[in-house]
Amino acid sequence: MSSEQLSYPEKIDIRNCEKEPIHLIGKAQAHGVILAVDPKTFKIIQASENTLKFFGISHKTLLGDGLESLIGKAAFEKITTAIDQKTGFIAEELKIGNKHFIVLPHFSEEHLIIDFEVLGEYWEPMVFQQQLTGIINGLDADETIPNLCNTAAKLMKNIFGYDRVMVYRFDEEWNGEVVAEEKEEHFESWLDLHYPASDIPAQSRNLFLKHKVRIISDVNYEPVPISPERSPITKKPLDLSKSTLRGVSPIHIEYLQNMKVGASLTAAIIVQGKLWGLIA
Repeated sequence: MSSEQLSYPEKIDIRNCEKEPIHLIGKAQAHGVILAVDPKTFKIIQASENTLKFFGISHKTLLGDGLESLIGKAAFEKITTAIDQKTGFIAEELKIGNKHFIVLPHFSEEHLIIDFEVLGEYWEPMVFQQQLTGIINGLDADETIPNLCNTAAKLMKNIFGYDRVMVYRFDEEWNGEVVAEEKEEHFESWLDLHYPASDIPAQSRNLFLKHKVRIISDVNYEPVPISPERSPITKKPLDLSKSTLRGVSPIHIEYLQNMKVGASLTAAIIVQGKLWGLIA
């Protein structure tokens, strides 16, 4: 694998990837926009450099503008009300220009981070709720762990349509084993394969405890820089731990490309507050 030079204090490659600060990657995935807003003034202070493509407004023009002028009064009031009442944010549908987005706000350090993901053709909250209910109802708490894993893999594949779904369990030293699998018939099986702890290093496991689902819509995407690179508030790169659009480590991208993966969804399995495994 390559030892691509990243904008970190030291050179990071596959041999020391456990040191890679993946939450400070400084880039967005290409299928949406990340904005950082000062929650005291609601001015946009950082933006991914693809806003022209999605909003019809260059990121340089957006910087310094008020959030309300971009998203409109109604959406802005929902965000400020959630902050004032401390109710927590919910995903909202919003139209900007001629595109529809799902808007996902969250706080990170002293920033309000907002992810704008382009709305899919079949976005409907009730449908996703029904799918989630189907997964939960399909799992019987009285089942053995191996049977539960097999059922979970089957349900996930039926609902989301990925070519392969596997349940990956960690041992006490964080090595992994594929304990259940559902796949297309022509694929080689990965069931019972073992992987070293270094394949999913500590910082990746910690992020799964914070943000339990990770989606990479296109493994071969071109990363989008966030401008400016350092926050005007903290003078540091943004902590994007909870961002759904956080750019992906180039080491992980190369790992997925070597496995001939085109897109992925990974969900944490957490038992008693500890990361038990992953559904991938």
